[in-house]
Amino acid sequence: MTARLRDLIALSIAIVACQAAGVAGSRLTRPSIADGWYGSLAKPALTPPPLAFAIVWPTLFLLMGIAAFRVWKRCDRDAAVRPALALFTLHLLVNVAWSAVFFAAKSPWGGLAVIALLATTIAVLIVRFGRIDRIAAWLLVPYAFWVAFAIYLNASIAWANYATL
Repeated sequence: MTARLRDLIALSIAIVACQAAGVAGSRLTRPSIADGWYGSLAKPALTPPPLAFAIVWPTLFLLMGIAAFRVWKRCDRDAAVRPALALFTLHLLVNVAWSAVFFAAKSPWGGLAVIALLATTIAVLIVRFGRIDRIAAWLLVPYAFWVAFAIYLNASIAWANYATL
């Protein structure tokens, strides 16, 4: 197998794995939207339309996959790669856990705790990836900003619906 083919396969696996996390989160989210629970919640004025989420999340998962691939490519030269990729995998699980807690369990307050953990994990991941590959770290920055915005949305929803939750 040529190095180019190996890289193409690895890149594809990284992107598919990240998109799979997105699909898992989406599957946990959809029932709460379909049954009207999410629609019944008071939301802040800056809540984006549903289409924005359908565009932003797949794009962010694509960038995550490319970032993970770039770090993986350095596995032969850098001992920090394996722990960084293990953290990356953990972070994907936390990402899906947020959908499970906020939407499937219908718990904005629990979701707020999970998303705070997610934001912390992303920050640490950016630092770790940055030590291995600066471009990989920068690829995660839009994700960090989106999750910061999601914290605002989650906190606003939890607070605005405090009496009804």
